[in-house]
Amino acid sequence: MKRLASPASVVAACGLIVVTNLAILAAAGWNRRGEPKAELSLTERELAMPAARQDDRTGLELSLVMTHEPPGAVRRAARWKRYDLPSVDYGWLDRAKLLELGCRIDLDPTHPDAAERYAHAMPRRVYVVVEFDGEAWNRWIGDREEQVRQLRREVDEGTAEPSALADAEAVLAADHTMRSRLFPVDAGLDPDALQRRYGDRHRHAILSCLLRPKVAQHENGVPTLTGELLGLVVSRVHVSRRLRPQLESFFPEETWEEIETRGRREAESGWPSPTPVRYGATLAVGRRHEPWLVSVATLDLAEESR
Repeated sequence: MKRLASPASVVAACGLIVVTNLAILAAAGWNRRGEPKAELSLTERELAMPAARQDDRTGLELSLVMTHEPPGAVRRAARWKRYDLPSVDYGWLDRAKLLELGCRIDLDPTHPDAAERYAHAMPRRVYVVVEFDGEAWNRWIGDREEQVRQLRREVDEGTAEPSALADAEAVLAADHTMRSRLFPVDAGLDPDALQRRYGDRHRHAILSCLLRPKVAQHENGVPTLTGELLGLVVSRVHVSRRLRPQLESFFPEETWEEIETRGRREAESGWPSPTPVRYGATLAVGRRHEPWLVSVATLDLAEESR
């Protein structure tokens, strides 16, 4: 016969749940006290809806996306096509910065074991400065445009295939309208020092992030050390009951199985068409450098795809 838990153990378990929930609520309340450290006006590009249909009984969360994370539809198409999407290199995240962040980088990147060693290094928790729709994003998208112009010249000269240009133009069009413009520009261990350096609270936000060293292979064949941003510690933003109705018309209709089936079909026919953003949202960042959603607004599809 299966033994039932004692009343005392049940009470203890319930008490632990209550205490844990109270601690979470207290931390969230403290995070939101006072004026926010940052308040950014973002869009669907930076706060992405879940890809697949969710259980109606579960809460809704939007994913906070950075520039180096391609849009899901583009990423899936690239996987089916076996196409290498353009990388986003953070030049500031060099050896000197890794040392400043306390990373252990004693093995030279030219060592045969360096790539595997750093790929399995323990991630470090640091504070990353993200800039929304600023100079860093404009430089990156400008470089992307120049790459496509150069490829166009090579096609005219007969040194590149038209199919390569078609792929590059399709991906660039998606970058212009779908890729996140939340661009990491710096990192550190002291969030207050970063806050003083990046004081525009409507342009910059300081968020907790996981990072580890990485060996990068450059065109000249010489490997160098850089850093890899593994993801934000708080990458999902809860949508409250008050705000949820404004997003209900955008909830995904497909299951993961249906998405995979469509992905195969679309890969055969071409890249997904660039999609205008459907909603905007105000995101605040509090004293614990954790984000929350302040407001949501439906955008007119005729508006400029911000």
